[in-house]
Amino acid sequence: MKLISKSVFLRRFAPQGVALDSRYSPPQTLVFERNSELRWSWEMPGRIKDVARWITALVDAARPDQKTYLYPRDGAWKSGDSMKLFQMAAIFSVYGLKPTGDEVVEAEEAERDAVESLFSLSLVHGGTVSDDIFLIPDHAKVILYADHHEAVHADFRDAEFMNRYLPEIFVRAETAATFFTQVPDQHGVKYWVRKGRDPLFWGP
Repeated sequence: MKLISKSVFLRRFAPQGVALDSRYSPPQTLVFERNSELRWSWEMPGRIKDVARWITALVDAARPDQKTYLYPRDGAWKSGDSMKLFQMAAIFSVYGLKPTGDEVVEAEEAERDAVESLFSLSLVHGGTVSDDIFLIPDHAKVILYADHHEAVHADFRDAEFMNRYLPEIFVRAETAATFFTQVPDQHGVKYWVRKGRDPLFWGP
């Protein structure tokens, strides 16, 4: 695990369309510039013991090739309650890291546990916008946003990856069948529907 600057990260992933959302000032939210409609959100599970399994499922479905990145909002590594700060410092110290500002974490696949722990801490102990962080796999086909409102938002680069990602999450969710179903349109193309609501996205 190592730290890189935000400017290096943004230059590296600009060709994939990753950018800061200019609608907000100062811009700190990572988005895909060209596909603003390809999104999904989940509320954090009510039982704390389910949170780790849920986060693992979200990260597993992202399927990074080799590396995963954590992009913090300004102040995210220094924001939060004492429990969050203590545990984050402990994780960083294992890898000999001490963030001095808002550096981006670059982690290898073998360091996934640490990545998921940092992501989880931002959700469970985050109380303000400064606690929010973003998880991006190295192929940059999805951005997972850990929101301090106890939710995770997914922003997808293209519909093809989204339509592979979301069904995998639904299959792993114990109650997915209660809330979602697939319905064919007049051409036989199936799409996922949240039961009782309008179609949310096209699927295979």
